[in-house]
Amino acid sequence: MMTSIKSLFAFSLTFLILVSCQKEDINGGNKSSDDKFEFDVEWTQETIYFDEDALDDLVKVDTSEYRYYFNETNSNAAGLESGDIIVIHGLALRKVESVSKSGGQIAVETGYARLNEAVDNGTIAWDYGINFTSEQSPQLVMEGQAHPFKQTGGDTFSISLNIKGFDYKITMKFKGDKAEVMQEIEKTVGGITKVRFACEGEIEQFRTSNRIVYENSEVINYENNNKGLKGDLTVSLTAAGSGNDNINFEFPATLIKFPFTVGPIPVSVSLKVMFVAQARVPVDGSSQVSAKFSYDSDTGIKYTLNNGIEANGNIGSYSVKKEEAQTGASGAIGINFGLGFPRLEVGIFGETIVPWVQTAYLVGGDFTFTPPCQQAKAAYIGACGYQLSFLGLIGYEGSKTLWNEEEILLQSGDCGGDPIGFSNFGKAFFTQFN
Repeated sequence: MMTSIKSLFAFSLTFLILVSCQKEDINGGNKSSDDKFEFDVEWTQETIYFDEDALDDLVKVDTSEYRYYFNETNSNAAGLESGDIIVIHGLALRKVESVSKSGGQIAVETGYARLNEAVDNGTIAWDYGINFTSEQSPQLVMEGQAHPFKQTGGDTFSISLNIKGFDYKITMKFKGDKAEVMQEIEKTVGGITKVRFACEGEIEQFRTSNRIVYENSEVINYENNNKGLKGDLTVSLTAAGSGNDNINFEFPATLIKFPFTVGPIPVSVSLKVMFVAQARVPVDGSSQVSAKFSYDSDTGIKYTLNNGIEANGNIGSYSVKKEEAQTGASGAIGINFGLGFPRLEVGIFGETIVPWVQTAYLVGGDFTFTPPCQQAKAAYIGACGYQLSFLGLIGYEGSKTLWNEEEILLQSGDCGGDPIGFSNFGKAFFTQFN
């Protein structure tokens, strides 16, 4: 698909021109004065940097083929050869495969390139505040189709959709320094709600930072930090004769996307949510489990040349308070529900380096006869996934569990073991690479 350069940059932020070996802290566009940005690098000898002025000579872009068309008068484009690395300000990092001229234009065919192929030495870093204002327009994209939230008030947004027989509804009210949220999932049969999973409460603004340090085109330090993750969320499940259900639904796009630029590098931090549930509820069975999670935590990972990947989080202060715990049936019954929220994704130049880092909350209840036992549990989990090959760290892909704290909400009878698989449920969905 051919895309005009005006369209590509219609929503871009404008920044001061940066050249290699130049260091600046940039505050502009929609960024707050508390945000900090550092771009202090030396390009490799193979790298050609097209700065903001050069964008005037970028005639068009074939986004499907990664082909870039420049005016033939652009000296940087005219001197390109196969094997060169090009950095186009705010747009692309690619490796030149071939160059041709026609009709007053220079067509540049490109292939994949990693950041370490462009950066010899230096530091790329940012410290960015995630807040919640009505200027943000949340939407999610499913299978390439955008689903915008409806703005039901000056600062309130909501969306409803049905996925595989489940009704999902999300409402967010933005208050600048915090957001009120309601997220619910229901399955209705014959007009009767058989199962309902919900999360309601508020999360506060927080800061996200990343730091990448290169020496001789090798990453010697990478850090991801998300500080001040604070909230009060009530997570609940209600089921009555709902049967067997399994949900593992991650919104394939963001609820809110925060784009910004560090030097010539486009960065995006996406706020997402992931729901998971498993249920085995017979016709005469029912369960009601609810817990309030209050927390003030930090999440992240770090890489150093000597130590490799390490967890970089802090559970901080947290509490889990039982609000309801009741499960029963004439036979065995078990039900678990959890969500990862806020679930953050970090990308640069359109390449994901942190596919997810999240705080997660789980509740579950069961009743068994052999042995007789009724119980309810909750868990608060912090975990992070990473894939750092784009930075030049080949093979560094996986996940780290930052913490996994279980709480017993109710236990009555002979309750040895984990009959509903609550612990494995949490581990499978919220601490593994997914």
